[in-house]
Amino acid sequence: MPLSLEYIAGLFDGEGCIMLSQFSGTNGGYTQLRVNVNMANELIPTELHNQFGGSLMEVKVPLGYKPQLMWRAVGTKAGRFLETLLPYLVIKKKQAELGIEFQKRRKGLGNWRSNEEIEHDKLSKELMHILNKGGG
Repeated sequence: MPLSLEYIAGLFDGEGCIMLSQFSGTNGGYTQLRVNVNMANELIPTELHNQFGGSLMEVKVPLGYKPQLMWRAVGTKAGRFLETLLPYLVIKKKQAELGIEFQKRRKGLGNWRSNEEIEHDKLSKELMHILNKGGG
């Protein structure tokens, strides 16, 4: 049952997460765009997986809590997901715009980054952190 983009955007505004995750490695490591939705009801994460690709995984929760299923998309898939929802987002619109801009800068570069690009990635990650904390 495909979900409407308006419904997905509303759900993602409330339950979704947009991150720029830092990973260590050669040449200063790399930063990756990630989006995810965790829910106890598996219908929504499964449908997001069907409509947008990405991956599904069970989330460990504390004893006494309902098990959760997480849908996650990274990199190009995450960027396309955000571009698709952008016209309908309200709460996470600024984070989505930053994520889209971040992903567009990565096209064709793989994980190789110049020192300037590594610094820009760090600044983008810091800005995303501020936005996610309600500072924007």
